[in-house]
Amino acid sequence: MTRTGDGGTVLGCSWHHAIGDLHSFALLLRAWSAAVEGEELPKAELVEDQDALLDRVLPAEDCGRPGFRVPGPEERAALDREVAAGPRANRIVQLYFADAEIARMREEFGAAAGHWVSSADAVCAHVTHTLRELDGDRENRWLTVPVNARRPLGLPDSLVGNLLGDIHLPYAPEDGPAALAGALRTAVRGYVEEHLNLRANLRFLAELGRPGLGACVPLGFDPRQRRITFSNWSRFGLYDATFQGQRPVFFSPAANYPIPWVCWTVEGFGGTGLLTTAALPARLAARLRGTEGRAALHRYRDPSDELPDLLAAVTRVL
Repeated sequence: MTRTGDGGTVLGCSWHHAIGDLHSFALLLRAWSAAVEGEELPKAELVEDQDALLDRVLPAEDCGRPGFRVPGPEERAALDREVAAGPRANRIVQLYFADAEIARMREEFGAAAGHWVSSADAVCAHVTHTLRELDGDRENRWLTVPVNARRPLGLPDSLVGNLLGDIHLPYAPEDGPAALAGALRTAVRGYVEEHLNLRANLRFLAELGRPGLGACVPLGFDPRQRRITFSNWSRFGLYDATFQGQRPVFFSPAANYPIPWVCWTVEGFGGTGLLTTAALPARLAARLRGTEGRAALHRYRDPSDELPDLLAAVTRVL
């Protein structure tokens, strides 16, 4: 915790997925806030044997495709080099989208897809498409989107643990962002039937055994194939935490070790709009920050859109 000269506070938190996911972290933050404010603590359920719980609630068969793989020696060496070079080769870029421009994205993408899409669907599709466009990448690629599996499995929101699944979608740039937003919403709706793979994961890891666990990597980590992993951290109530009557003005992942092609989206300054934090190769990050990149990213923005006072917000944070 850092106290700033004007009496503000910057709070840095870290967690490990072996203990819990962002849902669990947000639950901890709400409980912490309630304790400080003298309010009733939110319900939290701790399950000692999460594997046994999953065995009870998971269908007997899932999609059968594990979310992990074991790279060969050559790829393993390349991945090791990618990780080692991360801080030198990659940069962090933050992209703020106002509520009005998100609404325009949703309207256009939903009309083209023929069904409703969420704000997170629209921003994920728009950013993914724009990254490909600015990178000059015309190849078919994969997009990985983590999923909070509690609600699809009928588990309570109070359950603490790491209950993440993932969706893996192929994406052809010529299809455009509307098709990707529509496909993502369809995948979320059909997650249990088409994408659920927790049993497949458990089988895959059990067959590797403890000595082999260090050799596997998530499917989403594939920088040579420019595979983007896009996490949605919005709607977890992170801006609702209150400490001594004060609400947060800014929340963001620190991403202090930039592994490329990883993105997180959360509500922006004061809980408005959406803010995407992206770890990208340095050259592409520079293009996003330039005139061409800003124009492409904000093609749905109108001059009349009301934007937060970013200078005031940053001043309050710093």
